[in-house]
Amino acid sequence: MTTSEFILQHRLSNPRDLAFQARRYPDVDMPYALNQIQGWQTARQKLPSWASCDGVVYPPHLNMEQCSSEPTARYKQEVALRWLNKLGVGHGGATTSMADLTGGFGGH
Repeated sequence: MTTSEFILQHRLSNPRDLAFQARRYPDVDMPYALNQIQGWQTARQKLPSWASCDGVVYPPHLNMEQCSSEPTARYKQEVALRWLNKLGVGHGGATTSMADLTGGFGGH
């Protein structure tokens, strides 16, 4: 069984239980597989559009826990667009792109 097959077959399983079965799957990159299973399980709750796509490589668990949910991200997008409209940015047919590059700075 490949690591990808293992992930798909066991993505509804408890990662802690799977860790105890690692010896049964010598060809599986178990640390990677467990991280991907846990990432998918988190995404299923917080980022359902990600979880519905095959082939997504999930970041470490802490990153997944700290990311905004889809509804929160949409709300932030709406707030940012309202501010851009108030500032007159993006009018006249121009395309506006944005990215949150704060990386969590501030608020300490």
